[in-house]
Amino acid sequence: DYASSITSKMDLLISLLVSAVIFLVSWAFFFRKPSGPAPETVTPEPPRQITLEELHQCDGAQRSNIYVSIRGQIYDVTEAAGFYGPGASYNVFAGHDVTLSLARGSLDGSLNDKHKNNDCL
Repeated sequence: DYASSITSKMDLLISLLVSAVIFLVSWAFFFRKPSGPAPETVTPEPPRQITLEELHQCDGAQRSNIYVSIRGQIYDVTEAAGFYGPGASYNVFAGHDVTLSLARGSLDGSLNDKHKNNDCL
């Protein structure tokens, strides 16, 4: 019958068109190259060793960098200033050795700088 033959040909044509549109959209989205040069973001490495007094200055208020220390390893958390910066919820950790605070789940800062090896981090 002629009507069903036309209908199945139309269904095939619509399916091919939809497939082509999906392919082109996905190709344009996933395989396009960004225009212009890539932005350069260079984050300086935190120092390997600093004194506790120097660490205290890296709290986001005294200096723009925000560091925390865990078991003597210095971590730069400046990019998470929304959490560690002045007035933020984890600012109590900024510029401190937080080894015991994190180990015990203390968020009040009373255990900051109590790690046994914090003479020279």
